[in-house]
Amino acid sequence: PSSALRLDESEAIPVAIIDGRVVACRSAQNWPPAHALRARGETIKTAYADEKQSVQQAACNLASFLNHQACYQEDIGAASALRAYYARIAVQEQLQLSQVSLELIEREQSRHQAALEEGLTTGVDSSAFERRKLEVEDQQLQLRGQDRQLRSVLSQLAQIDYDAASVRQEQLDVRSSPIDCQQLQAIALRTRCDFRGWTNLASQTSETTAPLIGQLLSTAVGGFGLPLPTFVKLKTLLCPPDFSDLADSMQRELNATVAAQRRWICQTVEEKCHKLELAYHRIELARATVESWQQRLAQLEQLEQLGDRAAEEQAAARIGLFKSRGEEIARRLDARSAEIDLAEAVGGLSGRCCSGQAWLLTGHDQT
Repeated sequence: PSSALRLDESEAIPVAIIDGRVVACRSAQNWPPAHALRARGETIKTAYADEKQSVQQAACNLASFLNHQACYQEDIGAASALRAYYARIAVQEQLQLSQVSLELIEREQSRHQAALEEGLTTGVDSSAFERRKLEVEDQQLQLRGQDRQLRSVLSQLAQIDYDAASVRQEQLDVRSSPIDCQQLQAIALRTRCDFRGWTNLASQTSETTAPLIGQLLSTAVGGFGLPLPTFVKLKTLLCPPDFSDLADSMQRELNATVAAQRRWICQTVEEKCHKLELAYHRIELARATVESWQQRLAQLEQLEQLGDRAAEEQAAARIGLFKSRGEEIARRLDARSAEIDLAEAVGGLSGRCCSGQAWLLTGHDQT
């Protein structure tokens, strides 16, 4: 978009530092669902500003509820931008790896050609070099396409448009951290804005506020996927002048919604914890695979120094090493995505990003 902050990609040296928290904060501030919910709350307050005090109070309660839902929507916006931001970093790593792979293929091809000119046999199919180059070049095309898509996504979300080669970004440095899942569940129940909105709405519902809240709630948040109660008695109870039954019915259904939300949040946080722990373990396996290929290549290079060229085995070992490095990058991105999923589930993500704090909570030393 024309309003996006555009960083000049013609610069040969890094001209800016793009931090994930800045990208996430800007996305949260620009997140359309949050703006829509807040605007709807203001519309409701304005529409009933001239009504009696009880109706105004109900309108304010509903607006407050919508603001809480908007607050959590901002967490969703922040998480969306973080995923795109770190995915671009992973793509850049993969592109750098593929370029090194191409250079190595060309060196091997030159060595192979020189050996043939000396009348030596290498046991390597000459056409294999071209096939490997074509495979790497195809991978580069796909990676550049992914980078363009992610760049567009970040431009839309955070209104920051940058060429990855022109800026300094974070490293995709994922370090395994112990996770206290029970503590994170407790933090989520205290801090998630959407849950606080439901608990506040349930506690504020009375005979005087129930009619307006019951009438407007479903239309106020329609289309945002919120777990609305059914209010089965609403149609029959809105007409009588005595709204005590309506208030009791709404209270029960709102309390049921709060209980369901509590269970769902705890379950979600637990699932995200397990997913992250699995992702951490998979990184270790990927790193062990890289180390294994490195050791194999070192053995073959030692044999070459002793006169055993084993060119074909060296080529296979290098291919295995580069593929394992690419897989390790993908595993780190999976783990970072799992960290973002957990941070979003716990809540408060946008606030931590906008205040420059660490966005991932582990549950240790946090209350």
